[in-house]
Amino acid sequence: MKYVLSSKQMKQVDDHSIHYIGIPSVVLMERAALAVADEFLNMKKGSVLVVSGSGNNGADGLAVARILYQRGFDVDILLVSDKEGTKEYAIQKSIIENMGMSLVNKVADATYDYIVDAIFGIGLSREITGYYKEVINVINHIHSYKIAVDIPSGINASTGEVMGIAVKVDKTVTFGYNKIGMLCGKGKNYCGTIVVKDIGFVCDNMRLDIDTFSIDRNDICQLPKHKSDYDKGKCGKTLIIAGSKDMCGAACLSAKAAFRSGCGLVRVFTHADNKIPLIVKVPEVISDIYNDYTDKDAIHLKELIEWADCIVIGPGLSTQESSVRIVNDVIYFMAKATWNIPKTFVFDADALNIIAAQNPQLTSKSFEIQPLNPSLNDQQPVNLSLVQQLEYIKQQNKAHIIITPHIGEASRLLKKDILQVKEHPIESAKKLYAMMCNACVLKDYATVTTGNDGTYINTSGNCGMATAGSGDVLTGVIAGIVCLYKYEAASPEWIAAMAVYIHGCAGDICKEEKGVNGTMAWDIAEAIAKLL
Repeated sequence: MKYVLSSKQMKQVDDHSIHYIGIPSVVLMERAALAVADEFLNMKKGSVLVVSGSGNNGADGLAVARILYQRGFDVDILLVSDKEGTKEYAIQKSIIENMGMSLVNKVADATYDYIVDAIFGIGLSREITGYYKEVINVINHIHSYKIAVDIPSGINASTGEVMGIAVKVDKTVTFGYNKIGMLCGKGKNYCGTIVVKDIGFVCDNMRLDIDTFSIDRNDICQLPKHKSDYDKGKCGKTLIIAGSKDMCGAACLSAKAAFRSGCGLVRVFTHADNKIPLIVKVPEVISDIYNDYTDKDAIHLKELIEWADCIVIGPGLSTQESSVRIVNDVIYFMAKATWNIPKTFVFDADALNIIAAQNPQLTSKSFEIQPLNPSLNDQQPVNLSLVQQLEYIKQQNKAHIIITPHIGEASRLLKKDILQVKEHPIESAKKLYAMMCNACVLKDYATVTTGNDGTYINTSGNCGMATAGSGDVLTGVIAGIVCLYKYEAASPEWIAAMAVYIHGCAGDICKEEKGVNGTMAWDIAEAIAKLL
């Protein structure tokens, strides 16, 4: 697990290292410049333009220019500010002047093999205008390989917001820790490949109150292992409530991924029409079917929930009347449960759409949700929306609730515009967590998972995973990781974030083997086995 810092937190680390520990800022700067310059070691010699502001990020850039010049690159420097600048900037500027390095006044007509962006660092908080905006616009239109020093200029390091305009680079060399704004929001699209370099920061004995993290490959190595004396029941039991009439694909994908992620037994509760394709595609699965979803089916569903360690509900379920009844009943069973150990429920896709349709935040009135099967309960009406019922279940610790909305589903649950949710993923995920669940997985090109112990920003995966069924595979992976942690304590958000990372890594395997355009959800489910 790695820390992901805001601009303020990174500045605290920097100040602590310099003023408390006593590491001179020019020493950190030299190491930062070497870290960037080392990214050129395997590149052919060529022409380089270093574009520097007058702050410490610009000073880093000048040091990079000097090192590359000494290594044989043809280096030009564009100083985009006539301000006096910081003390460190003055030192670096004096050095390059003494070395007689080339300064240029513009880049409009120039061609370079490489451009190093060192205009603004992580402290940028204002809109970029004027000459700075003109320079960045020109840089973005030059067909050169671009590298950013610490962060692309124009990206808010804490939010990922583009401050009017930003440099779009091929690679970002960042120092110490990843920054929140580089991993989520629009900022992710500007950073290219991110390389995190240790340049000697020391944060021992300081309070940072870090609550944002990322998972890496080392964490996968720490996953619980099946013991030699386990039978299939001890490896964990998953119930997947998925699929509707003639909609079987999602159930198959979730079931396959659950098995590939470590589940010992998987049962699928689905419409009768799906039985044959389900057992043909995933013969290991146990199918439990219904036609019109009667009281008898509801009784059987309750028994299946009692049987399972993890219950997934929603993939391919549709929002038809029988599906609405199923979702209502599952939540009612959760509210009335007397389990000694809370079970984990994963709500996805159409289950979330059904919940959103009965969310008073969305509809401006409270629905009277009456239990739909009187033979199963005390027949007392529940004057709460489904969201409110889930909040009650969470507060009573009757179950661990994980929800996995994509941006559209989250917007319906929150009664917010899709663009608002997309631009503020961490804030949106935290609101959903507070409303209705123990962990919220907000799916997007940078998936955010949040819960009581913090927020995880995913760093794996690729655009080839934007394919039908990819989310259904994720629900199966979550179920598999829940089952792996059957005998070990782990928070719902840790389990969900780990599953998201594994899902993305499997997608990266598919990218290598199938290509971005050729990746299908079934490939991702199969690749999980290779990864684990």
